[in-house]
Amino acid sequence: MVLAVNLQEAPEKVKAYTAKHHLTFPHVLDADAKVGRSLGVPGTPATFFVDRAGQIVGRAVGYRDWNTPKVHLLVESLLQATP
Repeated sequence: MVLAVNLQEAPEKVKAYTAKHHLTFPHVLDADAKVGRSLGVPGTPATFFVDRAGQIVGRAVGYRDWNTPKVHLLVESLLQATP
């Protein structure tokens, strides 16, 4: 599952962005940045990989090209793993 957490963004801005880019995965608004602080997010964008047991198994801060064979293999391996 892909889940976006938008830190301190206005709801209308998030809605416009998701519509413009045809994003269909869920977006959560973190108006007061509590989620960001609890995860220790030093900047955005930040990406977290969470395994089926709910453990953070990887993270990246800053822009990344997520549409590469290497990333696809990583995601596939996480999907195959069992808790």
